[in-house]
Amino acid sequence: MPRKPRKPRVVKQIISLALRSYLETGNYQTDTEEAADVFLMELTPKMRTTWDSCRAEIMGEWIQRNPCSRPWAFWKFDSKPRQRLGGTGTPSYEVLAYSRRFERGLPAGWISKRDEDIYNLKGVAINPEDPPYFESEATFLDRHGFLSTTEKTYLAKHPELMKPEKIEF
Repeated sequence: MPRKPRKPRVVKQIISLALRSYLETGNYQTDTEEAADVFLMELTPKMRTTWDSCRAEIMGEWIQRNPCSRPWAFWKFDSKPRQRLGGTGTPSYEVLAYSRRFERGLPAGWISKRDEDIYNLKGVAINPEDPPYFESEATFLDRHGFLSTTEKTYLAKHPELMKPEKIEF
């Protein structure tokens, strides 16, 4: 008699609170014993594998607590940069030998006035009167079809979440 095929086992990824916090916020909890482990894991492909294995759980809980936004690891591993809408300023990676670095879909480094003075750049520093601004997190998620029905209902009641975000410097 042939055997019945086994049901695939669903293995729930158990991760430390420090690692979970890091995947949600991008910040280390330096007061924990696991902080060094989290730091070292970030330098390896294991961080991506860990995110892949616990993404659904973390995303589900995050969206319930923070509708129309996503945890840090989503922006790090699963997303593209947000759309720039205007303003004056050049990300440093565009004109200097810096790697592309983003935080929550926004460029993390910008040309400073000092950079303008020292180097012969095509880029310009952020103008305080007209800082760069980008689509909001909610707008990005909506544009890419990442919002759940519940989040769309929430967004209809909170249109302020669609306002563009200015770069703070």
